[in-house]
Amino acid sequence: MDPVTIGLAIGAVGAATSAAASQQRNNAIKKAQKAQKVAAYANVEQVDRRAQLEARKIDASRARILAAVRARGAETGNDVSTGSYAALARQVEYDAGLNTAITRENNRLQRLSILSGASANLVTLEGQRENALLSAFGGGIGGFSTGLSIGGAINGAGGSAASTYDASGGVDI
Repeated sequence: MDPVTIGLAIGAVGAATSAAASQQRNNAIKKAQKAQKVAAYANVEQVDRRAQLEARKIDASRARILAAVRARGAETGNDVSTGSYAALARQVEYDAGLNTAITRENNRLQRLSILSGASANLVTLEGQRENALLSAFGGGIGGFSTGLSIGGAINGAGGSAASTYDASGGVDI
């Protein structure tokens, strides 16, 4: 068999193998990207739930303190809409508003961190994708080169491997 034929045969196998491997890598990358998106959205959802719970906690605390202020004012017979009771109520409302604003900002920053991290990971994964056609071409060239070398070695050794085989188990020299 001539070296070119051997080169073409091995090149075809190399091209097919490289294309299949490239496709498998690309499929694995696609699955990893999907998993990254699912994880990011789950993390964002969890951060949002925590922020909602924190907002409820702030509202409950505000309501509890205001109720205590009103109850104390009623016990003492004082008007809670004026004086120190009113100032305390205003401070409670201010603190609750400030805590709510801080919770919202923390939530926004946590979401941003999760989504930007996921975006960076997706870009990194995308950069690992391969062009299956180029992989096949490279595999074909490599296989063809190897095949030419093998064919040349066979021809250099005196022909084909089949003609040098001795049926008694040895090799004709």
